Amino acid sequence: MSRELTVTYGSVAVDSVAAAIGANTAYTLENTNADGTSPDWIRAGIEIAIYDCTNPVNNGTFTVVSVIGLVLTVANAAGVVEAGSPGLVAFIVAGASNFHLHEKSKSNRTYKTATVDFDFVVTTTTEANFAARVLAAERAFRVPRQRIRIIQGAQTLPGYNPANAAGGNTGFNAEPSIEKMGDEFDSGRSRRYHVRIEVQLPADLPGQTGRQDSEVDLSYDASRIKTVTISGTYTALGSNGARAQYAAASGTYFAAVKTALGGTYDTVSESVISDDADKIVRFKVSFLEIIYSQSGSGLDNASIVKGVYNYRRQQVAPGDSDAGARRLETLEVDFNCSVDRNVTTDLNSLWNDTVKPYIKSQITSLFGATYIALVDARVLENKDGNGIHGTLTIQAAASDGGSLVQITRTTEVYARSGKLLVPVWNGNPYARHVYDGPADKIRTTTETKWMLGAGGAGGGGGPNSAAGSGGGGVLLVGIGAGGASHNVGVINFGDFQVPLFGTLSGASQSALVQAALGDPEKAAQAAAGGGESGWILMSDRTAITPMVIGLGGDQIELQVVTREVIEAYVESAGGGGVGEAT
Repeated sequence: MSRELTVTYGSVAVDSVAAAIGANTAYTLENTNADGTSPDWIRAGIEIAIYDCTNPVNNGTFTVVSVIGLVLTVANAAGVVEAGSPGLVAFIVAGASNFHLHEKSKSNRTYKTATVDFDFVVTTTTEANFAARVLAAERAFRVPRQRIRIIQGAQTLPGYNPANAAGGNTGFNAEPSIEKMGDEFDSGRSRRYHVRIEVQLPADLPGQTGRQDSEVDLSYDASRIKTVTISGTYTALGSNGARAQYAAASGTYFAAVKTALGGTYDTVSESVISDDADKIVRFKVSFLEIIYSQSGSGLDNASIVKGVYNYRRQQVAPGDSDAGARRLETLEVDFNCSVDRNVTTDLNSLWNDTVKPYIKSQITSLFGATYIALVDARVLENKDGNGIHGTLTIQAAASDGGSLVQITRTTEVYARSGKLLVPVWNGNPYARHVYDGPADKIRTTTETKWMLGAGGAGGGGGPNSAAGSGGGGVLLVGIGAGGASHNVGVINFGDFQVPLFGTLSGASQSALVQAALGDPEKAAQAAAGGGESGWILMSDRTAITPMVIGLGGDQIELQVVTREVIEAYVESAGGGGVGEAT
């Protein structure tokens, strides 16, 4: 049998050490079982190893005298007080114990695991002691995740320490197995066992920083937008458990992968699964490429995750009386995103201070809109899921489209023949004498325009205002002296301007009216002094109604200009008579 090596297996923590009383020292163990009892392999009469205590005299191989609850008393006459001890208790094979190594131990190492194989023989002088040692050995080597030391003299080679501490996590998640060999060593007071312990090793290759393995899946959708999925395994390393090591090192690795693939990405899903000892984590993280800015400052916004902007543009052409009219466009923007709770949970501020201003700026740049009216704003703030779904409805117009928004022009001609009907009492109730009387022909032209801008004199509108006049429209002119100002309406008639409240008479009025109404022959006749003939202006009335559309701060100012012109048809005096019909 070989006594060259000593094997210890176990890492039961010592809470404190009392001073020796006589030949014995009491060690209080930590409550590993969470029930106030010590591990059941620690039994009176067997030898155990105690190590890593602060004072060396408290370390060594000792025979257990008694175990009561968490108090372990061993045969150590030199024990000294340690109020808070870092010591550990382990099962020991060889050395000064009655568990003797047989033949040579074997070990095997790969990048991910290491195994230790050895045989030992347990012997004793009484059946009671033999039973206690068999039970202790079989129970000690079925407890997983313990510390292993292969010791030669004063050197440990190798040692697998699962603790999260400096010099720790050199090996973890130990899985032991113990097999009774059933050979010539079996007797009433002896037995040979084979023990195999498999240990997981840290991913300690330079540059791996705890990453044991990984794979990168790159996929494209129909728009060639990339989705990058990285999966793999991180291990505990040094003083970090596996989850802490993943948190510390994975970000740098992910950034390197994304840089190599090119593009800017949102983290859209992440799954991290750890074992119950926190020695191994398996992760899967997906990143979605960002191709459209989330808030205007670069592509990515730290708060916004998977932001989706849908722009809907509606341009209507219902058939105005003037082909130059351009109706306001309706733009709808639907926005949806998740919000990283580690960055913010203030959804209201994110929507009002970041998303809404960005959407409005995009309306201007994407569609060339100069005048913007926000007519409807809706937002759903998902407090439980920390997400936003908002919709904006905007009416807009571009400055290069003129100020005429819409126009309707209606002409109504009312003609009365002038026939006078006088009843005749001849027995026929329908009999009439028909006399020729004065005839009337009245033409009423009504025009309603919507014009961009607040209009008015001596001042301008706001940022969404425009000048208050247009071709063939109403021009408001400010006049006055000494600082006084009055608004007088002026009607544009071709090359002429007629004051709304002014009066022209005779040929001048007729010529202006005929020129305005497109009858050049009558206009020439009237201008030559041939009397008043043709369509004579009876009245011209203009109403201007200011209008503001949109919510406060995002509005468009308009003028609704309604003009009604009434004319009567007149022929110069002379000739004609009274006709009669029966």
